Amino acid sequence: MRAQTGVALVSVLSIVLVLAVLLSTLVGVSHAVWAMGDRERQFAHCSACATGVAQSMLKILEAGKELQADTSLQFDSVTVDTRTTVDDDLALVKVEAKIGDVTDTISFTYDTIAHRLRAWQDNGPGIVE
Repeated sequence: MRAQTGVALVSVLSIVLVLAVLLSTLVGVSHAVWAMGDRERQFAHCSACATGVAQSMLKILEAGKELQADTSLQFDSVTVDTRTTVDDDLALVKVEAKIGDVTDTISFTYDTIAHRLRAWQDNGPGIVE
C-alpha cells in the first residue's frame, strides 16, 4: 500500500511540475508577444504623427506661406520636432516623431518657385540609440 501511495504521489508531483513549466513558458511567450505588439503600436503611432505633421506643413507651403525654422510639438506621448531650411528656391523640411526610443523621420523638398513637391522620403520607424 505504501509503495502505491509513493508512486501516486510521485506521479501527481510530476504532473504538477510539467504543468508549472508549461504555464511558465506560456506566460513568457505571451509577454514577449505583447511587448512586440506594443512596439508595433508605437511605430504606427509615430508614423501617423510624423505623416500628419509633414502633410500639414506641405499644405502650408502649397498655400504660399512660410514655415517656422524649428518647432517642437507634443501630442500625448509623441514629441514631434520639425526643421525647415530654405535654400534658394527649395524648402527642405524634416519631421521627426519620437515615443521613448521609437522614432520616425519624414523629409521632403518643396520647390517654392514651381509650387510643387520635389521629393518625399519616409525613413520609417526605427529605434533611437
